[in-house]
Amino acid sequence: MPFTANPDLAALILNNLRGYAVLTLDVGGVITNWLGDAETLTGYHSAEVVGRHFSMLFTDVDQAAGTADIEIAMALEKGRAEDSRWHQRKDGGRFWANGVTLPMTGDHGELVKIFRDETPAKRAEDQRVLLLNELNHRVKNTLATVQSIVEQTLRAAGVDGHVRADLTDRLIALARAHNVLVSESWA
Repeated sequence: MPFTANPDLAALILNNLRGYAVLTLDVGGVITNWLGDAETLTGYHSAEVVGRHFSMLFTDVDQAAGTADIEIAMALEKGRAEDSRWHQRKDGGRFWANGVTLPMTGDHGELVKIFRDETPAKRAEDQRVLLLNELNHRVKNTLATVQSIVEQTLRAAGVDGHVRADLTDRLIALARAHNVLVSESWA
């Protein structure tokens, strides 16, 4: 059963929706409404974007790949298109947007795209991955050094080759276990 909203309440909600951009599109991707916090997030005023294709918010690479049109096609076919990707601000700066595009019900033939700026979270995640990769590299180098020292020490002490090989295999297994932990984000 369709929900009939109070238009005044809907307008009040949209005008006070902080941190979220809300825009409506026709099925061709042309922006028809610019609502919520869209201006704050993108730097564009409503008059600058209404009537233009929403791909203007996508990076050059995504524009060349036709990502905006793919998003519309997916929303129309599957009922929604969720995405997290870099988008372009008016000043040329990028922001990491997380959002969804949905077809609206009714005879309007429009879609609604809602997104928010998650750049700080994206940068923190990128930094975490960078640090984890650096830690992994340093641990592997340390294990390789330990393996070399152990092998040289045991060989110089005349320890049987089978014992040395067993210990080397255990150090290699430890390095592989470390790789598994890193690939699973230490979970």
